[in-house]
Amino acid sequence: MKRIISDLLPIALFFSAYMYTNNIYIATKVIVLSCIFQLAYTKFFQFKIKKINVISNVIIILLGSTTIFLESDIFIKSKPTIVYWMMGLTILFLQDNFKKDIIRSSLENKIKLSQKIWNYINKFWICFFITMGFINILIAFSDLFSEKEWVIFKTIGFPIVFTIFFVIQFMFFKKHIK
Repeated sequence: MKRIISDLLPIALFFSAYMYTNNIYIATKVIVLSCIFQLAYTKFFQFKIKKINVISNVIIILLGSTTIFLESDIFIKSKPTIVYWMMGLTILFLQDNFKKDIIRSSLENKIKLSQKIWNYINKFWICFFITMGFINILIAFSDLFSEKEWVIFKTIGFPIVFTIFFVIQFMFFKKHIK
């Protein structure tokens, strides 16, 4: 539970700061500071943090700091796309070059599936992450959506989409679980 709260705290603070101020730069300062605090707190109390969380926090700190320094929101708005594409390309790269299946290795002690099904799951996740990156670009940088709509979709919409994707995928593959 502590880990979930810790993982969600920076984004919750970003969302709250933005909704209160309607200012992307203040919200970005809040998320950068909370990510720095989160990494320091985790290091100090020495509970294990996932590599993806460290990478994501470092990206937030770098792009957020750049956003603040250059007073351009393009950097903070690019962060989800960068993380999603990195995740999708990492799955693809490891699968193609090292025959390593990171989704399987993280779930195989809970779910037993054939290699064919794990390959499908990998392909679905790669496509999902690449698609989510493009969706972020559409919402963040087109004139179809406001900055506030991007913040709402980033903090509420993306997690809902992830959950729906996971449930649909589970329903599709559950008959193959051994």
